[in-house]
This record gives sequence, C-alpha cells and structure tokens, in this order.
Amino acid sequence: MTDFEKLVLELRTTQKNFFRYRDPADLRKSKELERKVDAWLERKKQQEQDPTPDLFR
Repeated sequence: MTDFEKLVLELRTTQKNFFRYRDPADLRKSKELERKVDAWLERKKQQEQDPTPDLFR
C-alpha cells in the first residue's frame, strides 16, 4: 500500500468515526487529513504540469 493510500484510508476511517460518534476530535483529525490529501494532490498536479525534474529539491 502506498503512502497516499494509507493517508486516504486513515482519512476515511476518521470520517466514518466522526459520523458514527460525532466526536469533535475526529472532525479536527478529518480536516487535518483532508488538508494533507489536498496538498498531496496539488503537488502531484504541479509535477504533471512541470515534468522537468528539480534536481535541487
């Protein structure tokens, strides 16, 4: 399983827990994980738009 798949699995598990128990901590964790998923997708999108590798990154 890739890191991205693990991240999405954790996100979905946390979301399901929030909707099951309505615990505010699960909501905060879900939002944090959503930001991480969004950031990962944005980086991937940028890489596809600029296929030139950045050797100093």
